[in-house]
Amino acid sequence: MALVVGMNKLPILIESLHKWRPYCNPVFWMIKNSILTKNVWPCMDIYTDDICNPTTVVGAANNYHEAPFDRSYFMFSTNNNKLEAVLNAAGVIDWDKEQIPFDSIPMSNFQMIQDAATANGFQLIYHQAWQFYLLEKNELCANIADKPLPDGFQFGCLRNEHIPLIEERWWRNNDVPPTILSETLKYHKFHAVFESNGSPIAWGIFKECGDLGYVFCERRYRGSGVPEKMFASMCMMSLNEGIIPYTVLDTRNIHLVKHLRNLGFREVKNFDVAGLVFKKINRI
Repeated sequence: MALVVGMNKLPILIESLHKWRPYCNPVFWMIKNSILTKNVWPCMDIYTDDICNPTTVVGAANNYHEAPFDRSYFMFSTNNNKLEAVLNAAGVIDWDKEQIPFDSIPMSNFQMIQDAATANGFQLIYHQAWQFYLLEKNELCANIADKPLPDGFQFGCLRNEHIPLIEERWWRNNDVPPTILSETLKYHKFHAVFESNGSPIAWGIFKECGDLGYVFCERRYRGSGVPEKMFASMCMMSLNEGIIPYTVLDTRNIHLVKHLRNLGFREVKNFDVAGLVFKKINRI
């Protein structure tokens, strides 16, 4: 059984989820941003086992990724039996799709999701795990954010004309389905550093699921202090709004892990999230 949560009940659900943060951050922020945009971006269908005292929340984001990933899922659950019931409730997961993506799923829920997908004729074709990092030492970030940019650089605004560059840099070696960035730039904050000719050379975006994502710096400017300054400034923007910044990262990227630690981030122990894609098995 799954309860469909209408827009008028979402503030109650959001308040109920606070006790599970930061572990439920991705689905929490997807719902929060849905409320803020009146369910325009992201456009969400929300399901739970209990609005006032939830153990399980599943959010289906409509048209968040480009087709064929136009219905993707965010979720959090402290009770896998309840999660199984919600996943198998009619209308929650569109098992008629050829491929189904799950975004930022707690690894504690992975096996239940895989079991449900297998039972419905799907196999796992993509699995990327990330470690969850939360800003703990604000003073380290503030010190870096206070430093000036090198001469010739300035902060500026990303525009739709920059989307092909962002997609080429971010997704060129990444199989994760890309978000529709035109909508992300329209409704969410971002930060970018431009060189004197007006070209962006470093950027980051506050994603719909709340993390500081799509962070990139052109290789020729790495080591210049520009990406650290840009990322630290993003963190201070969040802190000034009373939001504790977080991000997710592949821990095999030792270089970025080191930079995060220098900025005051620490990994949340025993908590990983994953991106998953399941594909329907064609049976003869």
